[in-house]
Amino acid sequence: MVSTDAPALFAMHSDDQAMRWFGTDPMLIPQDAEKLIEMFAAGRKLANPGTRWGITERASGQLLRAERPAPLRQAPSL
Repeated sequence: MVSTDAPALFAMHSDDQAMRWFGTDPMLIPQDAEKLIEMFAAGRKLANPGTRWGITERASGQLLRAERPAPLRQAPSL
């Protein structure tokens, strides 16, 4: 995600009904989305970086959804 995604990210993360499934409180001000995007960018520079996916509409490039992939599970031993 990049800074131009902040308005769409804020729209998602300020929705109290949607955020009840994220397990966090809704964002209150648009600057919270900008800070979150900055945090994601900083996390990509770590030795063990995290991942956050942004799903965009192909035609407009508008951010539709932001996801954190589920942790991979180790395959059972055979």
